[in-house]
Amino acid sequence: VTLDSLLAIHPESYLNFQTGELNVRTSLVANGETFIVGNNDQEATLNLLGNGTHSFADGLRITGSAILSGSGTITGLLTVMSGGTLAPGPSSTGKIALSTSPSLAGMVVMESSKTGSLLTAVVTNDHVQVAGPLTYGGSLRVTHLGPNALTAGNRLRLFSANSYAGSFSSMT
Repeated sequence: VTLDSLLAIHPESYLNFQTGELNVRTSLVANGETFIVGNNDQEATLNLLGNGTHSFADGLRITGSAILSGSGTITGLLTVMSGGTLAPGPSSTGKIALSTSPSLAGMVVMESSKTGSLLTAVVTNDHVQVAGPLTYGGSLRVTHLGPNALTAGNRLRLFSANSYAGSFSSMT
């Protein structure tokens, strides 16, 4: 399903997104319920389109076997549970900006690319920006999309935050 806008604000409304793919340009979810993606059994993907703003007043939870992908700004607490995935992009580099510190227990998948020759090379990569402190958790996987290989001295800034703590249990 692809939507220009997801709006769930009535206190008696309930949206149950357990499986499939939801592509959305903007979101406003303020119905008194955490917006839950997935059901821990079947794949579910919430894909943020077009660098839009996505407000989850009572939080956004990515469960096991679910994916949050795309680019945009998220207000509200993001929780990526064990087995869940946070993947800015994917298939191209993207940026997810978070208004609050996320809870990361799943996998964070980041991509980089490099184009151009030695003197005109441009390196880009996925980025997670946090307006506050960031505590690392779960695992990190970084993949290079090419077309040119990274070389000594190339730098990738994957995260930006006011401060950093914690660690990933594994990095690939």
